[in-house]
Formats: sequence, structure tokens, C-alpha cells
Amino acid sequence: MDQETQKIIAAHLRKPEGETGMEVAYYMNEGNAGMNRFAISKLTPETNHKVLEIGMGNGYFAKEVLEKIPFGFYTGFDYSATMVRAAEELNKDKVGEGRMRFLEGKAANMPFDDGSFEWVFTSNTIYFWEEPAKELKEIKRVLKPGGTLLLAMRPEETMNNIPLTKYGFHIRTKETVHNMLQMGGFTEIKTEEFSEEKEDANGSPAQLKTMVFNCKA
Repeated sequence: MDQETQKIIAAHLRKPEGETGMEVAYYMNEGNAGMNRFAISKLTPETNHKVLEIGMGNGYFAKEVLEKIPFGFYTGFDYSATMVRAAEELNKDKVGEGRMRFLEGKAANMPFDDGSFEWVFTSNTIYFWEEPAKELKEIKRVLKPGGTLLLAMRPEETMNNIPLTKYGFHIRTKETVHNMLQMGGFTEIKTEEFSEEKEDANGSPAQLKTMVFNCKA
């Protein structure tokens, strides 16, 4: 894959747009399925809780989150208008039932009241936060006191082996993110790890690791 192609894909990983963005989202669903489902498995909401997912992409995994809250409500929030429209179409039955909604915007400035959610879940978004302290402050604001943040990411050693992460990605270590969460006022910070074998860009077997931070507002 040449550098220009890597740059284009990296830009769409940050903010998928148009037909290319839709295609990239499809491959993200496949490539990140294990990671997302591992993170979703750590969601343990009560049946009437409200869950916010930041960066849900085309909403492919939204119904799996909603299944965990039979009498609750799911909100998906994404930087990309293309992804919001795709998620609404893919989940139109649940949107029509009034149990799911999707909104566009930036995680550093979300249109929700203080304490709106018991859970916030985000996967593969922290690489694109220019000033994570702002996003974390906003996440803490929209969480109820004692609410839970689940933040999933690939660790530094995995990200450094993906060539296109040179373009616009902010790769952060486990220690750095832990410190960010502490500085942001989150408590009871725990991490869990998951590893799966995938093919790398050259088609060779590679270990992809996922790290999930689980903490309280």
C-alpha cells in the first residue's frame, strides 16, 4: 500500500465520509469485531440504564449494546455525518421504537445534559483526540456520578506496527492513558487485555492486542 493510499485511509478512519468512508467503515467492522465485542462484554448495565457510545461508526454493533439494556436507551455519537446517516439506516427499527438515536458532533462538546448516562463506551477514538483532557472532562460531565467509562484502544506496540498510523494518529501508552484518566477525575481505574490473531498489511499472521480501561466518574 503506497503512502498516498495510507493517508487517505487514515483520514477516513478519523472521519469516514462519502462512499470511501462507507467502505472503510465496512472493513473497520470486520477488523475491529473482536475488539468491540470484548469491550461490549465488559458492559454490565442495569436493564433501564442509558448508554452513550462515542464513535459508533455505522452503528454495526449498536444492537449488541442495546441487548444488554432491555428497558434502557442507547445513544450513538459520531464526528461523521456519513456515519450517523448510515447508523440510522442500519438500525432504523430500533430508532423507530424510540430506544436508539444517533447524533453528530465532537466528543469535546456534546449536546447532553450533565449526568445523562450511566455508561459511556468508546472504542478506537482516543488516537484522534488532540487534547484528551477536554474529551475526558466532557465524558465525566455527561456521566452520572459513579457512572462508568469503558475506553478501548490498541496499545502502543500494536499501533506502531500499523503503517498508516503515522498519519494523524496520536499513539498513547497504557501509562499515559491511565494518568490522563486520573487527572480527569476518574477513579477505580482497571484495565483488561484481549489478544487475537489477525493478518497484517502484508497478509502475515500478527497478534492484535486490545486494552480496555474501566473506570468510575
